[in-house]
Amino acid sequence: MQLNKSDFPKINWKTSRPDSALTDEEWQEYFKKISECVSPADEDKLTFNYTGRIFGSEYCGDSQYTYYKRFINSVLASIRKGEEDYCFYIYQIIELLRFEHDRLQCEWLPEDGVFKCSLLLR
Repeated sequence: MQLNKSDFPKINWKTSRPDSALTDEEWQEYFKKISECVSPADEDKLTFNYTGRIFGSEYCGDSQYTYYKRFINSVLASIRKGEEDYCFYIYQIIELLRFEHDRLQCEWLPEDGVFKCSLLLR
């Protein structure tokens, strides 16, 4: 199933952030629709090692992707321990859905502008 962005009028897809008027009740409906469009991954965490190259020499330092991968894997580790963690962008929620498709819960906290993530207990 394709994600039809017009089904989500209160999301700014350029910034991957909800409109300030979005309620958690509306977000839960959006979350369900988004979940239906995400396929579970075969892995249990985000992997891919990128080594940037600049002018034929190896880039010294972490790439933006490395920071992103650490963030996603850190959130996964926290919620798998039964803790709550927070995300800021919808693309991060989509990434988490790949690894915890059937157990991920995300609550939109409009007053804080964050998503509170946790897992359903088995």
